[in-house]
Amino acid sequence: MTSLETALRLRELGFSVIPLRPGSKQPAIAWSDMQRMAPAPATIQLWYSDPEDSRSGAQGPNANVGVVIGAISDCIAIDWEAPFENDTPDQIDAKTRGQNILQRIGVWDRPHVVTGRGGRHFYGKFDPRLSNGTVRNAGGFPLFDTKTTGTQLVAPGSSTATGAQYVGDIEEIAKREPFPEALFALIAEQHGDNPQSTE
Repeated sequence: MTSLETALRLRELGFSVIPLRPGSKQPAIAWSDMQRMAPAPATIQLWYSDPEDSRSGAQGPNANVGVVIGAISDCIAIDWEAPFENDTPDQIDAKTRGQNILQRIGVWDRPHVVTGRGGRHFYGKFDPRLSNGTVRNAGGFPLFDTKTTGTQLVAPGSSTATGAQYVGDIEEIAKREPFPEALFALIAEQHGDNPQSTE
């Protein structure tokens, strides 16, 4: 699918979307309005039209697609980052523990997007109990992030500056299965707002 087709299909499935700069996760427009009102198809068509036509907001067909997280899209998300080559042993240990926790509480195998760097974005039905934050281990190292209103994630079909693709099935993601109660219990245990921490 092209970026335009992806954005339009996500919109049909009830998500609010925004254009991101080509090869980037950075929004190409001011997008606070898109947290309150999803864009019209005509607006989306404009975003992915030729920027040389000088129409406001045009980014071109190679712009990435961002999914607006929160009530407007009836979704929340978990953002798990894969270990990187230059990570410290403590960072790698925390990310591995984050994966283990997500496996244990039944999140890991649900529909997700694999990011350009091997991480995972898990989408679930909107729940006001989740806040934006980072779940950390006792040493303060991130296990995974929690995302709701005020955030966005890169959609499947988009790419990084190196050409690595974000891969996922938007039809499956759009099912917005509720996250398991174990996730909310985990966050509530260590309390919980920002930052969140766990052993």
